[in-house]
Amino acid sequence: MIKAPDFLCIGARKTGTTWLYGFLKKHPECYVPRIKEMNFFNSVLFRAEPGTAPLEALEKKWAEIRPKKNLPADAPIPEVWFKNPLRWYLNTYKHPKDMVSGDISPLYQQIPADQIQAIHSAIPQAKILYILRHPYERVVSDFSMFANNRKIDVNEMSDDECLGLLRDQYKSSIRYVDVVNRWSKFFPMSILYYDDLRKDPVSFASQVCGVLGIQDMPDLADETENPNPSTTYGPRPQLSPGVRQGLAAMLLPEARAAHEAFDNDYTAAWLADIENIIEA
Repeated sequence: MIKAPDFLCIGARKTGTTWLYGFLKKHPECYVPRIKEMNFFNSVLFRAEPGTAPLEALEKKWAEIRPKKNLPADAPIPEVWFKNPLRWYLNTYKHPKDMVSGDISPLYQQIPADQIQAIHSAIPQAKILYILRHPYERVVSDFSMFANNRKIDVNEMSDDECLGLLRDQYKSSIRYVDVVNRWSKFFPMSILYYDDLRKDPVSFASQVCGVLGIQDMPDLADETENPNPSTTYGPRPQLSPGVRQGLAAMLLPEARAAHEAFDNDYTAAWLADIENIIEA
């Protein structure tokens, strides 16, 4: 049966979305595709009118998708991409009708409001999951992956160069409140916390299952591993005190806004930590 996804997990990056994918992939009442991050709704496949997307952009997207589907290097772009890309996306969700399905693509958090409205027109029944993490810890974790993937030696950079890179990389992806405000205008949203996953994966999984209306599976949650970024991408760069303070100052408005909007023990601790880094 072809069925639009029942939920989108829109991020944030480095908040346990890989753990969530691993848990739901093994859950007997949930279907997620082989590709963890479909990145369909933020791609040219959805943004452009069918048949108008530049071939170069389609080739770039196919180069991203093809290896994830274990297809050979000479596999052609699907013909449906040129005529009805949305149908191709929905075909990815062929599964038994009694299963819940979802798309876990953290970059969706950056989609602007007009595109979110278009997504709602395509899959109006979807629920949105959004996982939040201590803003400073999240950015440092993501920056570690960014720097290691690009073989950037932070130790060879001046504080100004490093802070400039951090500002350029994260200026549009760290405002949790803005993301929630954009998406919640069109979809029901559930806010989850990486702190809960780190502290008690079974409890975190129970929250997810409750939102999705599927059976709790504590044993599965307990055995699902959260990948160690240091093992996958390399050691975390050591930031100088000046960079730490500058990054904390950059994130302070977001931490204040998050605490004002969500007002819980986690957001209070995030705000206190960031203020302490600035004052150190």
